Amino acid sequence: MSKAILTLPMMPVDGHNYGKFVTPIICETLSNIFSCDYYHCINILDSFNDRSVMIDNYIASLNENNIHYDKLWYDIENVPKLLKNIEFLIKNGYIFELDSSIYRCECGIVELEKDKINTCNPNNLKFYYDKDKLVCKQCGSICKEYQEKILVFVPNGIKLQDISILPGYLNKDIKTYEQTVLKSYTTISRKRNTGVTINYNGTRYNIDIDFLWETYLNTFEEQEKIVVSGNRMIYQLFLVNVLEKCLSPENNTILIGTPYITNIKSILQKPNFIDNEELRKLFILFNTKWQRKEILYDETILTYLRNLSSDKRKQLYDIINMPIVENSDFYNDTEEILKKQLNMQESVKKLKLERR
Repeated sequence: MSKAILTLPMMPVDGHNYGKFVTPIICETLSNIFSCDYYHCINILDSFNDRSVMIDNYIASLNENNIHYDKLWYDIENVPKLLKNIEFLIKNGYIFELDSSIYRCECGIVELEKDKINTCNPNNLKFYYDKDKLVCKQCGSICKEYQEKILVFVPNGIKLQDISILPGYLNKDIKTYEQTVLKSYTTISRKRNTGVTINYNGTRYNIDIDFLWETYLNTFEEQEKIVVSGNRMIYQLFLVNVLEKCLSPENNTILIGTPYITNIKSILQKPNFIDNEELRKLFILFNTKWQRKEILYDETILTYLRNLSSDKRKQLYDIINMPIVENSDFYNDTEEILKKQLNMQESVKKLKLERR
């Protein structure tokens, strides 16, 4: 069965934001190991900001950092396909209208159902409380309450055990979304003009841009996929897989949430490290301790790698990227790669054996 490695659609960022190269380096490595295509996916659509002006610099920064992708995928180029996904979800009863009480600020960044306030991610709140009033962090206006119809997504029939995620401990995180996504509803319409609309029962609804691109997996032909993103995007990863289960239940997708490197900016002070492709990529891969949610940049790993000759470093890089002989279990193959092939100790052992 055909395979593909994908990023979650990523916003274009400044070329010196090295934390944003962790996921692409892991994707490139996995595509080498599985001998399949790596699609680098980019999120340009945004109802508040024009991200298209950043594209040229962003692509240049990927190339300058030797990120070897096979194809670029842009959400803006796939809007017709993504809208067909919305239409499919409506036709099959996954999306419908609901009467709701909505809190909304003047600029439109805060648009939240009254009964969803207590389930908001505390690390991603766009409002704060002032004497029991909701105030927008962006425009400073008090959020007013409105009674209106909204479009909602309800993934009937999808179960938590249908989702495959690695590392395994992230199952505890996605369990928190069972009540908010699988046993409740997700609002997909917005009052503000998002630039993408759809007709439902004679009413034009603005579709939330994030929800639109979250239906993206079935725009790829491959039936087996690995989607990689930082573990701070677990909710989006989860919803992407839930939507694929609704749209293309025959597909088999594995989600990977990479650990967050908390002091990645210190790399900027290592110019010789930045200029060497194998050194840079091995550093990222070996620092990615898959048993932890957050990791610290380890100076000793860099010291070890810099002390290797360029030939030995190339050998070590080749060991990491060695294609595997696949078994019948896609999930187990992927888990084994994270535990062993991308493990520094295991790779160094193989290097030492090759020296003999």
